Amino acid sequence: MKQRHLDRFRATRQQPGEEILAYGDGQIGNPLEDGVRPGGDGMLILTDRRLVFLSSFLFREVCEEMPLARIYEIEYRSVLGYHTLEFKTPDGSFFFRSSSKDSRDTLLKRAARLLDLGKVAPREVRV
Repeated sequence: MKQRHLDRFRATRQQPGEEILAYGDGQIGNPLEDGVRPGGDGMLILTDRRLVFLSSFLFREVCEEMPLARIYEIEYRSVLGYHTLEFKTPDGSFFFRSSSKDSRDTLLKRAARLLDLGKVAPREVRV
């Protein structure tokens, strides 16, 4: 885990009263379609309000966030040692890739519970 990303989030990005529910190391972007987005390795942080990807390197910080209210479906898959979550929104998808299946599964379970996706359960995509 890159604790510095979590510490940075708490110090500069966490909103008052916002609770961190889960987090995991990885990258954003779909390497098969648009490539991994600039920012390198970082951390996806799930709060009770939003998803935040935070990465910092050299003199640059990358921060992408998505309100949970925009997410209507979650897909997950595992290919070649990478475990991917795809958060679908009306505007497109937010991809998160991790080499840790445990991190992916924790994020998946907590996000699905928070979003009340019982009516539309997270869907595994078989490759």
